[in-house]
This record gives sequence, structure tokens and C-alpha cells, in this order.
Amino acid sequence: MKWQRSSDKTFVGGDPRVADASSFEFVESDQDTEQRIQGIRYIATCAAVICLLYVLLYTSAGLTWLAVYNLVFAGLYTAVRLWPNRGQMRGLGIVLMGFGTTQLMANCFLFVPPNTGSHYFILLIPILSLVAIHPRDRLWWAFFSFSNLAVIVFLEWAREDFVPVFPLPHRPDQLPYWRAFAVFVTLAVVIAVFRTFHRNLHRARKELHYSYERSESLLLNILPWSIAERLKSDVETIADDFQEASVLFADLVGFTELADQHTAAETVTLLNRIFSDFDDAVDRHGLEKIKTIGDAYMVAAGVPSPRPDHVSALLDFANDLLSMIDRHNRNETTSVALRIGISTGPLTAGVIGSRKFTYDIWGDTVNMASRMESTGLPGRVQVTPAVVRGADARFQFEDRGLIQIKGKGEMQTFLLRPLESQKPPG
Repeated sequence: MKWQRSSDKTFVGGDPRVADASSFEFVESDQDTEQRIQGIRYIATCAAVICLLYVLLYTSAGLTWLAVYNLVFAGLYTAVRLWPNRGQMRGLGIVLMGFGTTQLMANCFLFVPPNTGSHYFILLIPILSLVAIHPRDRLWWAFFSFSNLAVIVFLEWAREDFVPVFPLPHRPDQLPYWRAFAVFVTLAVVIAVFRTFHRNLHRARKELHYSYERSESLLLNILPWSIAERLKSDVETIADDFQEASVLFADLVGFTELADQHTAAETVTLLNRIFSDFDDAVDRHGLEKIKTIGDAYMVAAGVPSPRPDHVSALLDFANDLLSMIDRHNRNETTSVALRIGISTGPLTAGVIGSRKFTYDIWGDTVNMASRMESTGLPGRVQVTPAVVRGADARFQFEDRGLIQIKGKGEMQTFLLRPLESQKPPG
């Protein structure tokens, strides 16, 4: 079974990302429908078989009119079992419970006295109704349940004194056998139903657990773990200020021209291989991937969990990216280059949107990282003076001089020296 949002959309705390349970309604899945149809046919089959057993029993006892009575209901149950229109099964479940209620009540009030245990069969109706009746028809289930339970209580209370309209002739010494048979059949059907219910419940729990793990995995592919946990427990706006964090923008130079020479599928496959390697590197360095924009890649260090080495971690990551692009060019016989820009400083991070929401970052630090990338050189990492000051001694930089930066004017920038020039001579 599943639930879908109803037309009346109400949200907890006014946040459309977390809906109130009252805004969802029950929707029966195809699997639920199939199980209910199988349940209806199983019940109808069992009822028909039991009726036929009583036909044989009453015929051998010379009670032809009772045999005919049970034969009629055996035919009705068989008709339900063989009904060809699956679309009418919802109503047929109600009809089936109506047949059962009619037969069992008429049997008790007209023919078979309760001291034979005949009223025990009525216990089956409330239980079988859970299987046969659609959840939206809960009023029918309530009707069948309470009416049958009321009859059971009455007949049990008047078991020794109640006399049916057309009482079945019987010997007092046979009463224990009749009651034992009624109890046996009732319990056998109840056990069979609950065994089926338990098996379906176990399967549903396994499927639910798999779906939960799958949804958790998908959520953690969209949001950082700590942010996902906050989003599930707190519906208020998620926005955090970080005084020290670093941001990297990387753009594939020459990829547009390369895409023009390949099919769409080939282009997406190549880009996916490159960015998948980038994703693995993000995990290795303990960074946070923010998003991809076309053939551009955006990463942050120090968010959502602060870390003192955010600058150096991002510089190590940048060197890894350059090495990976060189490897891809050799393996794919391509000639794309990576232009990288890094900035460090304060920024704001949070979750935006009510649908397809994302964890994003804002601030001058983010804008400067974007400017460092767009004004940088292919195959190099351009950084701000703050990055140079925050990097550890392993990294060496070249002063690029003054560069015209949009929105900032002239600004001094630096280039991270390639890995080869960082190695000690000799």
C-alpha cells in the first residue's frame, strides 16, 4: 500500500517540505489489489469446500433440506471464486461477506441450535472481512464485525435455552462432537488466514526496509548527512554562517567543442566518468560536493562540518583533479583541460527550495571562487591572497600580478605551482 498527497495540501509549520499526515490519503497499490483478490478467492474456495462437506454430512444423515441449503451457498461462493471481472472485486468482497453473514446467521436462527457450536463460525466474518473488504470500505467492515459479534454474544449467552425456528434433530450425546468440529474448522481457517497475513507482513516489512534504505541513500546523495538529519527532525529554515570555509570551482575547458564531435550519449558517458571520479575524490578528501553546473564542478571545504585545514584540503583536491584530467585525456585520447579557482573566507550555507531542494552556499567567498575560475588559466589553479596565507608550507604559488575581476576591479591573484615544481630538486 502507499499514500499520496490529497488535494487539500496542509503542511507542518508552513514548510511544504514536510507534509502533515492528514494531507495524505490511502492509495492501494497493484500488489495490494492482487493480494486482496487472491484473498477473496481463497476465502470463497474454503467456504465452498466447507459447504460441500456439510452437504455430504447432511445427506448421509437424511437431512436433505439442509444439504440443499448448503449446496445453494456452495454455488454462490463458487460464483464469487470464478467471477471473471477483476475490476468488480472490491464490491465482490462486500458481497462475499454478506453471503457468509446471511448463511451463518440463518443457520443459527433457523436450523442449528447454538449448543452445537454452530455460532462459532460467525467469528470468522470479522476476521475474514479484514482480508476481503477494501480499506476504504471500513464502514462495511464495522457493520459486519459488530453485527456478527453481537449475534455471537447473544447466542453464547442463550446457548442452552435458544431453540431455532426449524430445529435440527440431534442426540445430546453428539453435542461435544459437533462443538469440537465447529471449533476445529473455525480455528483452522483463522490460523490459515493469519499465516498468510504474517507471510505478507514479513514480505512487506522487507520491502519497506529496502525502500527506506534506498530513500536514505538517495537523500544522502542530495544532502550532507548532518543536514539530512536536521531536515528530518526540524522543519524550520536551515541556514548556517561559517566564518572560515573554502570554495572551489572547476570548469572543463574544451569540453563544449568535444561534445560537438560526439553523440549525446557519448558526451554524457564521458562527463559522467569524469565527474564520478571527481565524486570519489571528494569522499577521499572529506569535502562537500555542492553541485555541478553543466561541465562545471563546485566543491566546498569546512561545510557543513568546520575543519581547520579547509584551505589545504581543497588545494590537495585541486591537484588530484588535474591529475585525473590528465589520466582521462590519455585513456580517452581527448584534450580537455581543467580551469580551477579557489577562494576562502566567510560564507552562508543552507537548504533552499520546496521541491528538488538542494544544499547550497552563498556569499562573497563563493563569488570570488567563481571569478578565480573564470579568469584563470587552463590546467592551472588560480587562488586569492587569502588562500596563499591559509595554505600550509607544502604548497608553492606564483604571483600572477593584478587581474581585472568583475565587481572587484584590479586584484592580485596567485597560481598554484604544478605538482612537478613542488618536488625538491635531485
